[in-house]
Amino acid sequence: MELSSEIFNQFCLNLSFSLGIPLLILLFAGFFLTFLQAITQIQDQILTFVPKTAILCAVVVYGGSASIHMLVDFLVQVLKNIKTI
Repeated sequence: MELSSEIFNQFCLNLSFSLGIPLLILLFAGFFLTFLQAITQIQDQILTFVPKTAILCAVVVYGGSASIHMLVDFLVQVLKNIKTI
């Protein structure tokens, strides 16, 4: 029983790193872009879409490999311990 709770905790940690960090970065980018739009009073939707997309692509390019390696290591750990779960 203890091993399954440890695996669940590891899963939650991996999920929060894989999804939480990019979402937090996009959240702060959205706040900044909204603030910039409020200051300049430019309400064009393309001004928020293009920078957010570029930031998301940069996060995936620079942090995607680490995230994939972490998830693959977790999957290997689960598959090795599947008999004891």
